[in-house]
Amino acid sequence: MKVRWGTIDVTREEQIAVLRLYDEKFENWGLEQCPDGRAEPVGMGRGVKHARWMMQEMIRRIEEEDESSPGQADRWIGFIQGVLWTHGLFSIAEMAAHNVPPEDD
Repeated sequence: MKVRWGTIDVTREEQIAVLRLYDEKFENWGLEQCPDGRAEPVGMGRGVKHARWMMQEMIRRIEEEDESSPGQADRWIGFIQGVLWTHGLFSIAEMAAHNVPPEDD
């Protein structure tokens, strides 16, 4: 099934690929997730830990077809990308490239 990101149609697999890319980077950087997604105390790194939880939770929800509303994955990916940009982990240009599915040969 394809969903629309602006003018681009993407599959659920492509959404998962973007989420896994970020989750693997976080793993390589040693960045943890908060235990239950929302209970992290206020402080530096809170957004990054919450974003890591969101990545893993949305992968699970997409795989189990458990999104609570249409477009939820898109909204969460946008939030995650905002956190990544705010913390200087990726540029806007890099993340825009992540959002474009590879062209079929």
